[in-house]
Amino acid sequence: PGRQSIVGLSGGLDSRSVAACLHKGYNPFKATSRLSYFATEKKDAAVAQEIARSLQAEWFLVKSDNPPEGRDFLQILKRKSGFNGVTMSFMVPYLEEIIKMFGRNIVYFTGDGGLHLKDIRPVKKLRNAKELVDYTLASYQVSPLKNVTALTSVSERDIISEIERHLLEYPETDLRQKYVHFVLSERCFKWLYEGEDRNRTYFWSTAPFHATQLFHYALNCPDQQKNLFRLYHQFLLLLSSDASAVRHAKWDAPIGTVKAKLAVKKVIARKKYKCLAKIYRLRLKKKNKKNIYTPEAIIIRCLEEQAAGCAIIKTLFNCDYLYRNMPEFNRVEIENLFTLTSAIELFECGGSSLEKHVNDIFI
Repeated sequence: PGRQSIVGLSGGLDSRSVAACLHKGYNPFKATSRLSYFATEKKDAAVAQEIARSLQAEWFLVKSDNPPEGRDFLQILKRKSGFNGVTMSFMVPYLEEIIKMFGRNIVYFTGDGGLHLKDIRPVKKLRNAKELVDYTLASYQVSPLKNVTALTSVSERDIISEIERHLLEYPETDLRQKYVHFVLSERCFKWLYEGEDRNRTYFWSTAPFHATQLFHYALNCPDQQKNLFRLYHQFLLLLSSDASAVRHAKWDAPIGTVKAKLAVKKVIARKKYKCLAKIYRLRLKKKNKKNIYTPEAIIIRCLEEQAAGCAIIKTLFNCDYLYRNMPEFNRVEIENLFTLTSAIELFECGGSSLEKHVNDIFI
């Protein structure tokens, strides 16, 4: 009571469902969408504006015209101690702007956690533990195993063996359901939750999809009902037929339409092909997250300073391999490594080299 409701709105289904639920319950809210320096959210923002209009909600676009700076990296590091990567530094200007616009006395609603209303089973049958591990890696690994091995001196065999042991400890007997357990427990609870926690260091944030009753109910719905977003379509229609009729940013069509179903089937087919290609080590046309960093970039200079001033970093990581093979690493790989080295430096050596680069641009 007494707090203004703000919905972080994208062009997908989850945040629009939260907004539609607030609207249906006569809870007034305002919607915000972000457009970061890299402008990857441009289409999402356009659709979010349409959704807000369909729900008669005031909508604000929060733009960041400046590239990530050292201060943004440092903010993420100090607030989350490495549990939220510096890759998420684009969120810092957005969250600070929300405070400028609405103050801290708000409840910020997100669509995080909508996975359990969707069919997240593997798109192929898994016949044994090896295929489960291969499929999980093909779906979620950030760095190729050869890069991880070269950086850490931990063998591929040991990494795969540990992942297999972990996955097989899940209680499910069906290998496809073990994968679902991985997505919800590791990807959602242990990764997405850290993003929510980051937001809560600025103002109170909540994700209604994580409500215990809803979570349990949704998991007990048969996966066949969730296939091709059939269950989700009915769920959203009950909340708001108007919001349901607005196109999805990635499908460029409203949920439930033939065009949307074809787009989903295309995504599934592409995912199946890519996973099979990775599993069987086929050559794929590279469509990787581009490396925007050069050997002269501030992030690389800062990494070198960390390694020089904090001996344990050199013990744990072969940073020379990164310097010699920069084109082999994409932006996210480098930022993930930098998150690790920054957290280690902070805890083991009692300071941060980022302090000297707060005003530097990190691209």
